[in-house]
Amino acid sequence: MFTAKMRWAFIALVLLGAILRLCIAWSPMEWLLRHVLCDDSFYYLTIARTLARRGVCSFDGTTLTNGFHPLWLALITPLFWIQCIPTQSVHLVLTLCALCDIFALVLLARLLRFLNMSAGSVLVVVTLYALSPGLFSYTGALNGMDTSLNTAVLCALLTSYMAIQLKLPLRIASPAAFGMLCGFSFLARTDSGIIAAVLLISVLITQRGGIRFALAIMIAAIAIVTPWLYWNMSTFGTVLQVSGEAYAFATRELTGAANWGIMEYGARGVKNLADVFRFFPETLGLETKYSVGYVAQSLACAGAFCAAAYTVYRKAGAPAELIRTRMRLLAGPLLASTAFVLVHSVKSIYLRGWYYATALPPLWVALAALVDMGFSRHSRRLIRFFSLLPVILALLLGIWSVSEDAFHHDGEIEKFLAIDRMRHLLPPGAKVGSWNAGVYGYFYDMGQIVDLDGLVNNAVFPYIRHRSLGTYCVNNHIEFLVDAPGTFKVWDSFWAQAPGGLLRSITPVGPMSDRELKAPILIAQIVSPSIPQPIPP
Repeated sequence: MFTAKMRWAFIALVLLGAILRLCIAWSPMEWLLRHVLCDDSFYYLTIARTLARRGVCSFDGTTLTNGFHPLWLALITPLFWIQCIPTQSVHLVLTLCALCDIFALVLLARLLRFLNMSAGSVLVVVTLYALSPGLFSYTGALNGMDTSLNTAVLCALLTSYMAIQLKLPLRIASPAAFGMLCGFSFLARTDSGIIAAVLLISVLITQRGGIRFALAIMIAAIAIVTPWLYWNMSTFGTVLQVSGEAYAFATRELTGAANWGIMEYGARGVKNLADVFRFFPETLGLETKYSVGYVAQSLACAGAFCAAAYTVYRKAGAPAELIRTRMRLLAGPLLASTAFVLVHSVKSIYLRGWYYATALPPLWVALAALVDMGFSRHSRRLIRFFSLLPVILALLLGIWSVSEDAFHHDGEIEKFLAIDRMRHLLPPGAKVGSWNAGVYGYFYDMGQIVDLDGLVNNAVFPYIRHRSLGTYCVNNHIEFLVDAPGTFKVWDSFWAQAPGGLLRSITPVGPMSDRELKAPILIAQIVSPSIPQPIPP
């Protein structure tokens, strides 16, 4: 039971979490660019600004794109009706992120109460969520992308799922509500559809509600997603988003996954699953590392969590019926998170840092159940310690990772600092291509920035697939390239179909920043034939 003191403690934690998030949202832009915002955040911001002011879904103002998740774009677009400088619009979007994340926190607490978790276990999880170290990271809820909204929708979906499983007489337990939330989860993040699909199958298997029950869910879900899918099909001839297709194609090509066997995919899947537990306490800096030390650290985090769970469930002394009920309720959500990670492991090889946030809501519920079981009335002190072990580990690793990040991370600041040099070096109206085009596209106002990695440029993806980016640049009169030197090397093999094709020839103009940074920016002029090349089939 929640006593009056615990209710006030919960309210205080929510308010503290809200204040912390709003402070981050309105922090100086340089700090946000170093620690919180990533380049992909500005893809959203630029598309939303173009949609609000020009009425088209486009990053560069010319080429239509579906490289975004529609629910988040629909929420942030009205903010750009407000006439203000670009940095203020960023703060407004981050404020909306903060509100969505606080809403997710309240939904998570309500979900735990549905499951009859003790007040103490709810407060432990709420504290860890409200003061999460991930708030100071580009992989966290305040990264300007759909992360906070997606978490809130998934918490609502899990609440509906649990209410159906427990047969609670609530509106959220109706098949129509569950179906609508499945649809909204798909719109919040397309790959959250994996979570929704597994939960839907679990409901249909365990509840046996008949054809009418299943039809009600399916009709509600289809009604929500159909407008988005229809727009994609009528505009681009496919329901697939170019961002997911381009990202998966590039990562598979660059990692050589086409030649992988079962062992390689299995190792990658294990590593990605272990990273979920590493991400859980740290939520910071998950890159494409695959070193022995990195994998060992991820496996250690996963092992500590699983060992604590095994020990508590075996030795806590809680009633067997309660243990079976909790395990039955958690099986579907945990299986959904596992399926989410494994599908990405096969399709895209590795998950970008913020992808892991989709897999976390079931883990928050599992952590609350672990603490609740560990503090049952018959548990010994050692068992209580084991139940709090993941919480302690999360706090220690979180504090450590924040301190490390504070001194060793430049984030996107080098791109932001390059904007002034671009204004001086490039002629007005120049067409500039970039593989990491987000920051440039949002802040550069003297020319057109064109995305070359395909995430928000449907027109360039066929050229990437045929390794003829040079042809695309010639056909579209792109005169300059701007990016980090390492990025030029990574994408070099995509420039032409063959050595006899259109090869890249660049004339370096000069470094873009006035001070030494870890990732200096290079601008290059394209020297190419003036005759447009044919579009690849």
